[in-house]
Formats: sequence, structure tokens, C-alpha cells
Amino acid sequence: MMLVEGIGGILTPLTRDYFVADLIKDLGLETIVVTRSTLGTLNHTMMTIKTCGDYDIPVKGILVNNYDENGGPAEKNSPTTIHEITGVPILGVLPYIRDYENPESMISCIEKNVDLKSLIS
Repeated sequence: MMLVEGIGGILTPLTRDYFVADLIKDLGLETIVVTRSTLGTLNHTMMTIKTCGDYDIPVKGILVNNYDENGGPAEKNSPTTIHEITGVPILGVLPYIRDYENPESMISCIEKNVDLKSLIS
């Protein structure tokens, strides 16, 4: 498995005419979209999934990161809505982790909330 961080998004330019999407395609990589759980998530995630399709980049799944402890209804419903609209599997929804300095609690949280087999297979 190779992990390549998208440094800001699928259409982040690496040069004036070469984007992260071009790099992913040139490397022949499958993509896992990591998205936020905030209000703008639906738009950003849909555009990312569409762009992956436009570039013929396979999307393995979506991982939702709830990095904000003050989420509202849109944040709670966005994973289901994203899956229903895109058909792309949700590989996990990470809840807000208050004690991020405790590695054991982070590992436990990931094991409970992420489909690790799908993520790494």
C-alpha cells in the first residue's frame, strides 16, 4: 500500500498545469477521500468524487473526520447523504477525539469506527 496525502484537495495545483489529480492518475493509485463533517462537506466531497470520475481515478471509499466537537445536524447526517448520492462506501466516521495525546484512546477509537480491512485491502 502507498499513502499519498493530497495536500489540500484533488485540484490543488502542483504546477500551473499539473494537479494532485494528475499525480494520482499518473501513479495509478486508488483513492480514499478524507472529508470533514462540517456544513460545506457535501459540496466539497461531491466535487472531489466527480473530479475523480472525470480523471478516471478509482475511489475506494470515503473517511469522514469529525475534528470539531460542536457538530450540528448537517454534520451528523452528511455521511449517509454522501453515500446515498455518490454510491461510494463510507469506510468510517471518526468522532471528535478530545484526548488526542493518548495513543491508546486514538487506536481504540479508530478500531471501533473505521473499517480497517476495507481501508487497507
